[in-house]
Amino acid sequence: MEKIVERLRRARAVQLVGHIHPDGDCIGSLLGLHHMLGQWGVAHAMAAGGGGAGGYDLLPGYELIREEPDPAFAPDLVVFVDTASLERGPESWRASAPIINIDHHGGNTRFGEINWIKDSAAATGEMIYQLARHGAVTITPALAEALLVALSTDTGSFRFSNTGALQHRLAAELIEAGAMPTRVAKIGFESQPIESLRLTGRVLSGLRLTAGGRLAWSEARAADYAEMGGPERAPENLVGALRSVRGVAVAILFHELPERRMRVNFRSDGSFDVRALAERWGGGGHTGAAGLTLEPVDYEAKREEILRTVTELLDRG
Repeated sequence: MEKIVERLRRARAVQLVGHIHPDGDCIGSLLGLHHMLGQWGVAHAMAAGGGGAGGYDLLPGYELIREEPDPAFAPDLVVFVDTASLERGPESWRASAPIINIDHHGGNTRFGEINWIKDSAAATGEMIYQLARHGAVTITPALAEALLVALSTDTGSFRFSNTGALQHRLAAELIEAGAMPTRVAKIGFESQPIESLRLTGRVLSGLRLTAGGRLAWSEARAADYAEMGGPERAPENLVGALRSVRGVAVAILFHELPERRMRVNFRSDGSFDVRALAERWGGGGHTGAAGLTLEPVDYEAKREEILRTVTELLDRG
């Protein structure tokens, strides 16, 4: 942390980068660093490809996040947050300055000059809070709110197995600093467009149980997305609703995307390592939550391959 704070404070211009299809942790972490660098008077810009279906536009500074870094902005330092590999970053941009890599995914490829990877952290936002405290940053209400959004969304509102006493203590400190739990809940969980709710209904109505009830899966097909307004309408933790069925050890949500692309989300009850599962097809994540994107692919053939593999693994016990 000392090295990161030193590099940030003496930088002339910093490009902050998050992963494609940014979630609450990614956006909250970007905005946390945005508020930190603002206090230090360091010029900076933010980018994270694609939007989400939540209410993150209610966060101060969100409007400054571009889908791609501005080519006219010339940073002397680049900071990636919550991004496990360069391939998860902006599709048509590569950093031309030294990289600091801050992430909580154990499968991170360590692509930075400085790599702070802490897979014991519940969220990258938790690490940004520790960095802010280490750098003697004033935890303003806007900074606290961004980081509480990051922490609450990546813990599933403090329901996931990555939640412990530390996360509750951090949340309490952020609330004491000015974050309002009701507003954070609205931003992270209660600001879905109506198309997202309709898509949720479509996915839940297609829920299937296999492997003796231990595997739950569903899908969002291309026709569903065409009707509902596109893949960006998918709620952030839709696969978690599938995992909530009693007796389910693994849940899988398949997404059929344009241009023969396919995204797959995995969730586990903790008894099954879905990160190792995702890594079989080039993905990654955490033990209890992982995913992957494939292209080009025969959607139905790959879906059946993945289902067959998971079923076989579950049947082995």
